Amino acid sequence: MSMTTRRKPELEQARDKLQLMLVEQDELATRIAKQKRIIAALRELSELEEDSSPMVGLVTGITDACRTVLRSAEKPLLPVEVRDRVEHLGVPEQRNLLASVHTIIRRLKEAGEIREVPPRVSFGPMKFEWVRVIADFRRQMEDEE
Repeated sequence: MSMTTRRKPELEQARDKLQLMLVEQDELATRIAKQKRIIAALRELSELEEDSSPMVGLVTGITDACRTVLRSAEKPLLPVEVRDRVEHLGVPEQRNLLASVHTIIRRLKEAGEIREVPPRVSFGPMKFEWVRVIADFRRQMEDEE
């Protein structure tokens, strides 16, 4: 029995362990994103003054806010839905937030973090959803084999 043959089960175990850890990491990141949305919603409900300052520390910028919104979404979202949810996370006001969201969506799509979801009807607008780590990991493992 060669050394390579004996190492095969160890390699499979190591890959399985890595896959489990990546899934756990992805699930935790999703739970964190959902918790941020809950905090933002509860803060908005509890605000009595309209001129109160946005929440600090919930997200680090518009890109982080878009990631949080898309990762925590229960369904694919239109860019305008992403924009509306980003506003609730407390990002500083922008002149044209929707244009920024479109740019970030394009970049996230190019990076493979999100994917397009075709409309149910042939002429509807494109929606976007977060790409889960497990699908990415499986594709990567298949490419290596």
